[in-house]
Amino acid sequence: MLDSDQQAVTLETSAGELVGTLCYMSPEQVSGQTRDVDTRCDVYALGVILYEVLAGSVPFSFRGLAITEAIRIVRDDEPERLGAVNPTCRGDIETIVGKAMEKDRDRRYASAAELAADLRRFMRDEPIQARPTTALYQLSKFARRNKALVGGVLATMVALVLGLAGSLYFLQQSKQRAAQLQHVADFQGRMLTEIDVEEMGRQLISDVRKSALKRAVDVGDDALSNGFGEQFDRFVSRIDATGIAARLLDEQIISNAVMTVDREFGDQPMVDAELRMSLSQVYDSLGLYEKAADQSELAYDRRAGALGDDQPDTLLSLRKVGMMQAMAGDYPDAVEKVQTALDGLRRARGENDRDTIRTMMNLGNVQTDMGNYEKAEATLQAALDRSRQAFGTNDRLTIDIMGQLGVMYRITEMPDKAEPMLKEALDASRKTLGEDDLETIRLTQSLAIFYNSERRHKEAQPLLIEAYKKCGVRLGENHPETLSHGHSLAESYVLSGQYDLAEPILRDVLQRRRDVHGSEHPAVIRSLNTLSHLLMRTKRKPEAADLLEETYGLAKRVLGKSNNTTTVAAFNLASAYKELGEYERAKTYAEIAYEGRSATFGPDHYRTLLVRGELGEILMTAGEFEEGAALFADLLTTLRETDAQKTRLYSSVLSRLAQARIAIGKSADAEPLCRELLAFCEEHLASSPAIVAWAQRLVATSLIHQQKLDDAKALLEKAIEGFSSKLPEDHWHLVYTRALLYAVQSMLGDEESVALLREAATTLKDNPETIDYDQRAWAMSQLNALTERVDH
Repeated sequence: MLDSDQQAVTLETSAGELVGTLCYMSPEQVSGQTRDVDTRCDVYALGVILYEVLAGSVPFSFRGLAITEAIRIVRDDEPERLGAVNPTCRGDIETIVGKAMEKDRDRRYASAAELAADLRRFMRDEPIQARPTTALYQLSKFARRNKALVGGVLATMVALVLGLAGSLYFLQQSKQRAAQLQHVADFQGRMLTEIDVEEMGRQLISDVRKSALKRAVDVGDDALSNGFGEQFDRFVSRIDATGIAARLLDEQIISNAVMTVDREFGDQPMVDAELRMSLSQVYDSLGLYEKAADQSELAYDRRAGALGDDQPDTLLSLRKVGMMQAMAGDYPDAVEKVQTALDGLRRARGENDRDTIRTMMNLGNVQTDMGNYEKAEATLQAALDRSRQAFGTNDRLTIDIMGQLGVMYRITEMPDKAEPMLKEALDASRKTLGEDDLETIRLTQSLAIFYNSERRHKEAQPLLIEAYKKCGVRLGENHPETLSHGHSLAESYVLSGQYDLAEPILRDVLQRRRDVHGSEHPAVIRSLNTLSHLLMRTKRKPEAADLLEETYGLAKRVLGKSNNTTTVAAFNLASAYKELGEYERAKTYAEIAYEGRSATFGPDHYRTLLVRGELGEILMTAGEFEEGAALFADLLTTLRETDAQKTRLYSSVLSRLAQARIAIGKSADAEPLCRELLAFCEEHLASSPAIVAWAQRLVATSLIHQQKLDDAKALLEKAIEGFSSKLPEDHWHLVYTRALLYAVQSMLGDEESVALLREAATTLKDNPETIDYDQRAWAMSQLNALTERVDH
C-alpha cells in the first residue's frame, strides 16, 4: 500500500505547493530591514498584484528554490517587463507598474493613494506622474483623448484597469483591510526568514561543541579538552540534529504562531485561512502530519464560510483536507473531497491549470490507495498528458505524476510499464531538480521498491541505502519520510533473507516511530506487522503470533476493523497460526481479513481475493483438500470473470486447484489446469526459469498419477535443468524434483533409482523446515504416496 506524501522556504512540499506570500514581499521586507518597512511595502505588493492580473503570472516564480535564492531574486533581479509579457500593456500602464515595483523604495509611489491617482489619470487618458510630462507626451495624450475611433478598442482595457484601480483604491481607503494586509505581511515576514532545519541542526551541534570545548579549556580540564573534538563527534554521530531543530522550531516558533492566529485573527477569516494554510504546509514539510491536518481543516472552514464552496482557494483547502484523510487511511471521504475539489477547479480555472492537474494526480493517488486501479490509471494518465502538454516533461509536476503512475503500474503488476516510467521520472528529476532534491530521493525509493517486487534485491538495496541516507540528512533521522525509507530498506533485507541486516534497522525504525508518533499510529502498526513477519521467517513463531495479536488489537482499536492496515494484521495472524498448525484460529483470522477487505474494496477486488486465497492455503495445509479444491475452483472462476489472468494470484490459484484435484484423485481433471499454468508461465514469466520449472514439475505430477510416465520423466528432467540454473544443489525444489524423477524411473523398472528415492525422501522428512511452508503438506503427501507405490 501506498500505498502509498521539504522545507525550502518557498516551502515547497511533495505536493508542489508554495507557502506564504514571498512573491508579494518588497526587497526591504525579505532582507529583514524592519526599520524600512512602511506603506511603500504595500505599494510594492499592489504593484505585484497589478502585474499578476495583467500578465497572468507573478513577476517571479520561486517554485523549487531555497529561501536564500528566492530572497536574492526579490532583492536583486528585475522581473520581465510587463510589456514584453503582454504587448497590450506597453506604455503608461507598464510605467505605472514598474514604478510601484521599484527595488528602491524611495523611487516608488509614496502611498497607495498616489498609485490609485496615477491609475485614474491613465484611465482618463491624462498624463501620468510616473514620467516627465514633455510637450510631445502631453500632445499625444490630448490627441488620444479625442480619438473616438479608438474608444472601442480601449474600452476593454480601461474597464479592466478601472475595476482593479477601484479595488486598490478601496483597499487603501479601508483601514481594516489595510490592517489585515499589514498583519499578513508582518507575520509572513517573520515566518519566512531563512528557515533551514538541516542547517539549524548542524549549527546547534556545532555551537554545543564549541561551548563545551571552551568550557573545558576555561576550567583547565586537560583530560577533557585533549582529543575532545574526536570524542564529541563520535558521541553525537547518532544524534538526529535535524529532528531536534525541527522540534524546537515547532515548539518555539510555529506553535506560538498558531496561538497568535487563534488569538488575533478570529474576526478576519480570510487572513486566518491564509495563515493556517501556510502553517499546514510548514507542518507538512516537517513531517508533523496530524498538526498539518488540523490547520488545513480550519483553513477550509474559514474559506468556505467567507468565500463559498466553489472559490478556488476554498477548493484547494478542501483538496488538502482530503489528502490528509487519505494519509490517515480514510479513503472514501478522501476521494469524495478530492473529486469535489477537482470538479470545482475545472470549472473555475480550466483543465490545463497547474492546480487542476495536480488535483487530478492527487485523485489518482487516492484511487490507487483505495484499489480502484482502472480509475487510477485513467486519472493519472490524463494528468500526465495534460502536464506534459502544458509544462513539458522536465517540469516538477510532470515528474511527480510520472512517478505516481509508475508506482500504480508496480502495484498492479505491470512491470513492462512500471520500470520505464519510474526510470524516466528518476532521470528527469536528477537532471532537472538535482541528485539531492526530495523528489529525486522519493523516486529513487520508488524504483527500488519496484526492483524488490521483481525479486531484484541486489539492484534495489543500493538505491534504498542511498535514499535512506540522503533523506536523513535532508529531513532528519526521525522525520516520518526518512523512517519510511528505513522501513523499505528493512523490508528488502527481509525479502532477500538478510534477516541479520533487517532486524536492527526495523527495530530502530519502530522505536523512532513510537518516539515521533506515539504507540498508536498507523506507521507504528505497519512496523509491527513487518517485524512480526521477520520473526515468522526466523522461526520465532510463538513470539511472532503474540506480537501479531497485539498489533491486530491495536489496529482494530485505532483504525477500525475494516481499515487496510488492520486487515493486513489479521491476514498475517492467519498465516502465523497456519504455520503453527492452529488451523481453526488461522481460518478465523482469514475470515476476519476477508470481511474487512470486502467492506473496503469489495468482494471481487484483487486485494480481497488474495485473502480468499490465503484461506484456501490454510485448508490445503490442514489437509482439507476437498474444501480447498472447492474454494480455489470458485476463486478461479471469479478471476476469469474479472479479467485478472495476468496477476500472480491467477497462477497461484491455478496451481493450488490443480494440486487439490491431484490430492483427491482427480489427476485427469488437474492436467488441463497444469498445462494452462505452464503456458502462462512460459508467456509471462519466461525470464524466471525456476518458475517455469515449477510449472513443468506440476504437469509431470499430474501425468505420473495417470501412468503417463515417459512424458512425466521428460518434463521432470527439464524442470531439474531449470531449477539448477538458479538454485543450489541442496535446495528443496531440486531435492523434491529429483525425488519425483527417481520415483518415475523406479516405476519404469530402474532398480538403482529406488535407493535414490528413499534417500531424497529421508532428506526432506528430516528437514521439513527447508520446504516452502505452503507447499509442505501437499508435497510430502505426494512423495509419501509415490514412495509407498514403489515399495509395493
